[in-house]
Amino acid sequence: MIELYCESCNRKIFRSKMSTNKRCNSCGATAIEITEENKQKFVSAHIFMNVICSDCGTKEEDFMPKEEVFECKNCGSTKYTRDINRPKISRFSEQFPYYDRGMGIWLKNQHHRRTEMKKRNLIEAPGDFSVSDMQDKKAIKQAQEDKQIVQKLEKDMKESPAFAEYRQRKNDIKFKHKPGVKNG
Repeated sequence: MIELYCESCNRKIFRSKMSTNKRCNSCGATAIEITEENKQKFVSAHIFMNVICSDCGTKEEDFMPKEEVFECKNCGSTKYTRDINRPKISRFSEQFPYYDRGMGIWLKNQHHRRTEMKKRNLIEAPGDFSVSDMQDKKAIKQAQEDKQIVQKLEKDMKESPAFAEYRQRKNDIKFKHKPGVKNG
């Protein structure tokens, strides 16, 4: 297995050693093979971390070099402790590039999304979300109740003695379901 790196997408690609294809699946650009000699070039020197200022207790997420000295935006202190990172939201259908309507831009990869969110002072909501979380549960429940009522009515019309005359007349050729319609 060989590793390739696409600079335009900012992502790693894996291929079998026998493969001659060095094109990115997403953008089609030619990717660079990662070797022992150039491996450090592709390792990020920056990390996202949640930090808590030791002096004032301010919590913030910071994208900073691994070796950088932290400076609190609130009090200016350089003393900090690392906080436990937020759980990562699993985005099962996320494929890059895609247009994010909330931010109004095209996003190239996860790193690009995090960087753009940081520029806009946005954070991802913690936890996993599904489509059902966004639906109106009350409206769904009402629709299910309505469906049960219709199913009961249809069953009664087929089986109940109260609808015996209706069933008998329905088979009559001159019978019309809509009131006010003249039989021809």
